[in-house]
Amino acid sequence: RLGANAILGVSMAVARADVDDDGQVLVRSAEDVWALHRWEQGAHGELVTADDLLIPVSHRAASGPAAQPCFLLLSLVEAFHLAFVQSRLRIFQRKAADDTSTGSRKRPAPVEHGSGVDESSLLQLDEARCWAAFCRIASRFPFDYAAYDHLLVNGWLVRSGLSFGADFSLYRPGPRVDHASHLVLVLSLIHISEPTRLGM
Repeated sequence: RLGANAILGVSMAVARADVDDDGQVLVRSAEDVWALHRWEQGAHGELVTADDLLIPVSHRAASGPAAQPCFLLLSLVEAFHLAFVQSRLRIFQRKAADDTSTGSRKRPAPVEHGSGVDESSLLQLDEARCWAAFCRIASRFPFDYAAYDHLLVNGWLVRSGLSFGADFSLYRPGPRVDHASHLVLVLSLIHISEPTRLGM
């Protein structure tokens, strides 16, 4: 199938993201943040403050005359799709102390939110490592990703639906609109018995 770059008809630079110790995928470079977050480029992720608090930031506050630097917080499904389907993202994680070419089961040390990250201590995740890491972070990741990919293939612009009590909110491609036309709740046979998934 055609990648998003071909569909958009543009050439895009590859952005960079880091997975921190809490399993959050953060884009820190201002250029990368806006390249991924602009509506016409897919409106990926949520803008957050560029500090350890990661407080959500409105578009108005992020683009105003006194705007402060922002990070972009990507969901696991967005990050995986951007990296291995659209080829628009490289994902790094701190190496474990005893990491080898066969992989380590030891949890990596956190990637700091500041600028003083030792590049030699970071490992770029290939598709297999990233899938395994994201499955460890969230057991629902394979199901959420399958739904996310299916929705994208069927032409939807897919955003987080957490603020509406859903997994995804769906928008029609085109000029930016304020409201989603549909909400999606992802259920699986494995997780269907979890009462919290249905708000019980």
